[in-house]
Amino acid sequence: MSDVIAEELERLAPLREVGRPEWADVLARSRARRARRLAPVIAIAAVAIAVPTVALSSDVRGLLGLGHPAPVLASAEPLVSGFVGNDFYAHVWRSPSTTGGTCLFSTFDHTATESRPPRDWRGGGACSAKGTLTVSPADASHPLAVSFSIQRRLGVAPREWVPPVVAGSVYSGLHATRIAVVWRGGSHDLTLRNQWFVGGSRGFFIPPLRKFPFVVVAYNNAGREVARQKLDSPSLLMLRHGWKEFARKYRAWKQRHR
Repeated sequence: MSDVIAEELERLAPLREVGRPEWADVLARSRARRARRLAPVIAIAAVAIAVPTVALSSDVRGLLGLGHPAPVLASAEPLVSGFVGNDFYAHVWRSPSTTGGTCLFSTFDHTATESRPPRDWRGGGACSAKGTLTVSPADASHPLAVSFSIQRRLGVAPREWVPPVVAGSVYSGLHATRIAVVWRGGSHDLTLRNQWFVGGSRGFFIPPLRKFPFVVVAYNNAGREVARQKLDSPSLLMLRHGWKEFARKYRAWKQRHR
Protein backbone atom coordinates (compact mmCIF):
# COMPACT_ATOMS: atom_id res chain seq x y z
CA MET A 1 0.00 0.00 0.00
CA SER A 2 1.25 3.44 -0.83
CA ASP A 3 2.08 6.29 1.49
CA VAL A 4 -0.92 8.11 0.01
CA ILE A 5 -3.17 5.70 1.92
CA ALA A 6 -1.19 6.29 5.11
CA GLU A 7 -1.57 10.04 4.69
CA GLU A 8 -5.33 9.69 4.18
CA LEU A 9 -5.63 7.52 7.28
CA GLU A 10 -3.69 10.07 9.29
CA ARG A 11 -6.00 12.82 8.03
CA LEU A 12 -9.13 10.82 8.87
CA ALA A 13 -7.86 9.44 12.18
CA PRO A 14 -4.81 11.24 13.59
CA LEU A 15 -3.08 9.39 16.40
CA ARG A 16 -4.30 10.46 19.80
CA GLU A 17 -5.11 8.95 23.15
CA VAL A 18 -7.75 6.27 22.72
CA GLY A 19 -10.90 6.57 24.80
CA ARG A 20 -14.52 5.91 24.14
CA PRO A 21 -15.74 6.48 20.56
CA GLU A 22 -16.32 10.18 19.85
CA TRP A 23 -19.88 9.76 18.59
CA ALA A 24 -20.75 13.43 18.94
CA ASP A 25 -17.90 14.40 16.65
CA VAL A 26 -18.71 11.63 14.14
CA LEU A 27 -22.36 12.62 13.99
CA ALA A 28 -21.58 16.31 13.66
CA ARG A 29 -19.23 15.77 10.74
CA SER A 30 -21.60 13.33 9.05
CA ARG A 31 -24.51 15.73 9.44
CA ALA A 32 -22.54 18.59 7.89
CA ARG A 33 -21.44 16.50 4.92
CA ARG A 34 -24.77 14.91 4.09
CA ALA A 35 -27.43 17.43 5.03
CA ARG A 36 -26.86 19.41 1.85
CA ARG A 37 -28.05 16.57 -0.40
CA LEU A 38 -30.25 14.20 1.59
CA ALA A 39 -33.53 14.78 3.37
CA PRO A 40 -33.79 12.95 6.71
CA VAL A 41 -33.82 9.20 6.25
CA ILE A 42 -34.38 6.76 9.09
CA ALA A 43 -32.32 3.59 9.28
CA ILE A 44 -34.38 0.54 10.16
CA ALA A 45 -33.09 -2.37 12.17
CA ALA A 46 -30.97 -5.05 10.51
CA VAL A 47 -30.11 -8.62 11.38
CA ALA A 48 -26.43 -8.98 12.31
CA ILE A 49 -24.29 -5.91 11.66
CA ALA A 50 -25.41 -3.51 8.92
CA VAL A 51 -22.75 -0.95 8.07
CA PRO A 52 -23.98 1.58 5.47
CA THR A 53 -21.36 3.75 3.79
CA VAL A 54 -23.96 6.33 2.75
CA ALA A 55 -25.57 8.48 5.41
CA LEU A 56 -29.02 7.19 6.27
CA SER A 57 -29.77 9.74 8.96
CA SER A 58 -28.17 12.41 11.06
CA ASP A 59 -30.55 11.47 13.84
CA VAL A 60 -29.16 9.29 16.62
CA ARG A 61 -32.34 7.20 16.81
CA GLY A 62 -32.11 6.51 13.11
CA LEU A 63 -28.41 5.69 13.38
CA LEU A 64 -29.21 3.08 16.04
CA GLY A 65 -32.03 1.56 14.01
CA LEU A 66 -34.76 2.80 16.32
CA GLY A 67 -36.89 4.56 13.72
CA HIS A 68 -40.55 3.55 13.40
CA PRO A 69 -41.13 3.34 9.60
CA ALA A 70 -41.13 -0.12 8.03
CA PRO A 71 -41.62 -1.38 4.46
CA VAL A 72 -45.12 -2.13 3.17
CA LEU A 73 -44.19 -5.58 1.89
CA ALA A 74 -47.30 -6.13 -0.22
CA SER A 75 -46.35 -3.10 -2.37
CA ALA A 76 -42.64 -3.89 -2.72
CA GLU A 77 -41.08 -3.94 -6.19
CA PRO A 78 -37.83 -5.79 -7.00
CA LEU A 79 -34.95 -3.60 -8.18
CA VAL A 80 -32.03 -6.02 -8.62
CA SER A 81 -30.93 -9.50 -7.51
CA GLY A 82 -27.39 -10.81 -7.34
CA PHE A 83 -25.35 -13.78 -6.15
CA VAL A 84 -23.41 -13.18 -2.92
CA GLY A 85 -21.89 -16.62 -2.20
CA ASN A 86 -22.75 -19.73 -0.14
CA ASP A 87 -25.69 -20.33 -2.52
CA PHE A 88 -27.29 -17.07 -1.31
CA TYR A 89 -28.77 -14.34 -3.48
CA ALA A 90 -29.49 -10.79 -2.30
CA HIS A 91 -32.62 -8.99 -3.52
CA VAL A 92 -33.01 -5.22 -3.29
CA TRP A 93 -36.58 -3.91 -3.02
CA ARG A 94 -38.31 -0.53 -3.01
CA SER A 95 -41.65 0.03 -1.32
CA PRO A 96 -43.78 2.65 0.42
CA SER A 97 -43.16 2.93 4.13
CA THR A 98 -45.76 2.53 6.86
CA THR A 99 -45.52 6.30 7.51
CA GLY A 100 -45.96 7.48 3.90
CA GLY A 101 -42.33 7.67 2.85
CA THR A 102 -40.22 5.34 0.70
CA CYS A 103 -38.16 2.32 1.79
CA LEU A 104 -35.25 0.43 0.32
CA PHE A 105 -34.53 -2.95 1.87
CA SER A 106 -32.87 -6.28 1.13
CA THR A 107 -33.87 -9.92 1.48
CA PHE A 108 -31.70 -13.02 1.14
CA ASP A 109 -32.50 -16.54 0.01
CA HIS A 110 -31.37 -19.29 -2.36
CA THR A 111 -33.47 -18.11 -5.34
CA ALA A 112 -31.79 -16.28 -8.23
CA THR A 113 -34.68 -13.90 -8.94
CA GLU A 114 -37.65 -12.49 -7.06
CA SER A 115 -40.87 -11.50 -8.82
CA ARG A 116 -43.34 -11.60 -5.93
CA PRO A 117 -43.26 -9.29 -2.90
CA PRO A 118 -41.56 -10.92 0.10
CA ARG A 119 -43.74 -12.37 2.83
CA ASP A 120 -41.38 -11.26 5.57
CA TRP A 121 -38.34 -9.04 5.96
CA ARG A 122 -35.34 -9.61 8.23
CA GLY A 123 -32.58 -7.67 6.50
CA GLY A 124 -31.31 -4.11 6.59
CA GLY A 125 -32.68 -1.06 4.87
CA ALA A 126 -33.67 2.57 5.08
CA CYS A 127 -36.88 4.59 4.98
CA SER A 128 -37.25 8.24 4.01
CA ALA A 129 -39.31 10.80 5.89
CA LYS A 130 -42.87 11.28 4.63
CA GLY A 131 -43.12 13.16 1.35
CA THR A 132 -39.42 14.04 1.12
CA LEU A 133 -37.10 11.61 -0.60
CA THR A 134 -37.31 8.60 -2.85
CA VAL A 135 -34.49 6.60 -1.30
CA SER A 136 -31.88 6.68 -4.07
CA PRO A 137 -29.06 9.05 -3.11
CA ALA A 138 -27.12 8.79 -6.40
CA ASP A 139 -27.19 12.00 -8.42
CA ALA A 140 -24.94 14.04 -10.71
CA SER A 141 -22.86 15.43 -7.84
CA HIS A 142 -22.70 12.13 -5.93
CA PRO A 143 -22.90 9.51 -8.69
CA LEU A 144 -22.42 6.39 -6.57
CA ALA A 145 -24.46 5.54 -3.46
CA VAL A 146 -23.00 2.45 -1.82
CA SER A 147 -23.95 0.38 1.23
CA PHE A 148 -22.03 -2.50 2.78
CA SER A 149 -23.53 -5.07 5.15
CA ILE A 150 -21.74 -7.83 7.01
CA GLN A 151 -22.56 -10.37 9.69
CA ARG A 152 -20.34 -12.38 11.97
CA ARG A 153 -19.91 -16.09 11.41
CA LEU A 154 -20.94 -17.47 14.78
CA GLY A 155 -20.39 -21.17 14.20
CA VAL A 156 -23.09 -21.50 11.54
CA ALA A 157 -22.80 -23.77 8.53
CA PRO A 158 -21.85 -22.01 5.25
CA ARG A 159 -25.36 -22.45 3.82
CA GLU A 160 -26.74 -20.60 6.85
CA TRP A 161 -24.32 -17.65 6.59
CA VAL A 162 -24.91 -14.76 4.15
CA PRO A 163 -21.52 -13.41 3.00
CA PRO A 164 -20.86 -9.64 3.02
CA VAL A 165 -23.09 -7.73 0.60
CA VAL A 166 -22.40 -4.56 -1.41
CA ALA A 167 -25.44 -2.75 -2.83
CA GLY A 168 -26.46 0.66 -4.06
CA SER A 169 -27.29 2.82 -7.05
CA VAL A 170 -25.39 4.68 -9.75
CA TYR A 171 -26.42 7.96 -11.37
CA SER A 172 -28.28 7.12 -14.57
CA GLY A 173 -26.61 9.97 -16.47
CA LEU A 174 -23.30 8.08 -16.39
CA HIS A 175 -24.76 5.23 -18.49
CA ALA A 176 -22.81 2.68 -16.44
CA THR A 177 -22.81 -0.87 -17.80
CA ARG A 178 -20.59 -2.54 -15.20
CA ILE A 179 -20.04 -2.18 -11.44
CA ALA A 180 -17.16 -3.91 -9.66
CA VAL A 181 -15.44 -3.97 -6.28
CA VAL A 182 -11.72 -3.49 -6.92
CA TRP A 183 -8.80 -4.06 -4.52
CA ARG A 184 -5.05 -4.55 -4.71
CA GLY A 185 -4.63 -7.64 -6.85
CA GLY A 186 -8.22 -8.36 -7.76
CA SER A 187 -11.80 -7.37 -8.50
CA HIS A 188 -15.33 -8.75 -8.21
CA ASP A 189 -18.23 -7.81 -10.49
CA LEU A 190 -21.61 -6.92 -9.00
CA THR A 191 -24.98 -7.42 -10.68
CA LEU A 192 -26.24 -4.20 -12.29
CA ARG A 193 -29.85 -3.67 -13.34
CA ASN A 194 -30.82 -0.24 -14.57
CA GLN A 195 -29.24 2.03 -11.95
CA TRP A 196 -29.26 -0.52 -9.11
CA PHE A 197 -26.54 -3.00 -8.19
CA VAL A 198 -25.91 -5.74 -5.64
CA GLY A 199 -23.45 -8.56 -5.04
CA GLY A 200 -21.15 -10.06 -2.49
CA SER A 201 -18.37 -12.49 -1.73
CA ARG A 202 -16.93 -14.51 1.13
CA GLY A 203 -13.65 -12.74 0.28
CA PHE A 204 -15.06 -9.47 1.69
CA PHE A 205 -15.13 -10.98 5.19
CA ILE A 206 -12.16 -9.58 7.15
CA PRO A 207 -9.76 -9.44 4.18
CA PRO A 208 -5.99 -9.16 4.78
CA LEU A 209 -4.57 -5.65 5.04
CA ARG A 210 -2.40 -6.19 1.97
CA LYS A 211 -5.57 -6.04 -0.21
CA PHE A 212 -6.71 -2.58 0.91
CA PRO A 213 -8.20 -0.25 -0.23
CA PHE A 214 -11.49 -1.74 -1.52
CA VAL A 215 -13.27 0.53 -3.99
CA VAL A 216 -16.61 0.28 -5.85
CA VAL A 217 -16.02 1.37 -9.45
CA ALA A 218 -18.55 2.09 -12.21
CA TYR A 219 -17.58 1.63 -15.88
CA ASN A 220 -19.29 2.67 -19.10
CA ASN A 221 -19.77 0.60 -22.25
CA ALA A 222 -16.27 1.51 -23.47
CA GLY A 223 -14.76 0.13 -20.27
CA ARG A 224 -13.83 3.58 -18.98
CA GLU A 225 -14.19 4.34 -15.29
CA VAL A 226 -16.95 6.89 -14.71
CA ALA A 227 -17.28 6.89 -10.89
CA ARG A 228 -15.78 5.36 -7.77
CA GLN A 229 -16.60 5.12 -4.07
CA LYS A 230 -14.28 3.63 -1.43
CA LEU A 231 -15.73 1.03 0.91
CA ASP A 232 -15.36 1.82 4.59
CA SER A 233 -12.16 0.08 5.71
CA PRO A 234 -13.03 -0.31 9.41
CA SER A 235 -16.31 -1.96 8.41
CA LEU A 236 -14.49 -4.51 6.26
CA LEU A 237 -12.31 -5.46 9.22
CA MET A 238 -15.24 -5.19 11.68
CA LEU A 239 -13.32 -2.77 13.90
CA ARG A 240 -15.34 -1.22 16.72
CA HIS A 241 -13.38 2.03 16.93
CA GLY A 242 -13.46 3.00 13.26
CA TRP A 243 -10.69 4.76 11.39
CA LYS A 244 -8.49 5.20 14.46
CA GLU A 245 -8.24 1.47 15.03
CA PHE A 246 -7.82 0.79 11.31
CA ALA A 247 -5.00 3.34 11.11
CA ARG A 248 -3.18 1.72 14.04
CA LYS A 249 -3.52 -1.76 12.56
CA TYR A 250 -2.37 -0.58 9.14
CA ARG A 251 0.70 1.16 10.56
CA ALA A 252 1.61 -1.97 12.51
CA TRP A 253 1.16 -4.09 9.38
CA LYS A 254 3.27 -1.74 7.30
CA GLN A 255 6.04 -1.78 9.91
CA ARG A 256 6.17 -5.59 9.74
CA HIS A 257 6.20 -5.67 5.90
CA ARG A 258 8.80 -3.07 5.01
